[in-house]
Amino acid sequence: MSKLPKIKYEELPDEIKDVLDEVDVEWESLIDTDYFIGFPLGPEAHKTMRVKSAKRMVAYRLWGEEMNQLYRKLELKRITKEECEAAMQEAKLRRNRIIDN
Repeated sequence: MSKLPKIKYEELPDEIKDVLDEVDVEWESLIDTDYFIGFPLGPEAHKTMRVKSAKRMVAYRLWGEEMNQLYRKLELKRITKEECEAAMQEAKLRRNRIIDN
């Protein structure tokens, strides 16, 4: 990061001159330069992460909806407990395939 400018006392506004003694003013950066240097994420990585996150969100929503439907069918005795467990396992495998891609 480049060094910030030093301003001579004569160039300062009168309001600031009243507060300061007759010295030049030197500015210091308030930003931690390590924050910018150590930032490891580029635009492509960011896009990839966003797409992956969106896929996961959709997969979990679909899986949740499917689980609710299976529970309703089980409560209404439209399917047996064994059929429900098998369908839940299949739904979990479908969800995991979406997430892993």
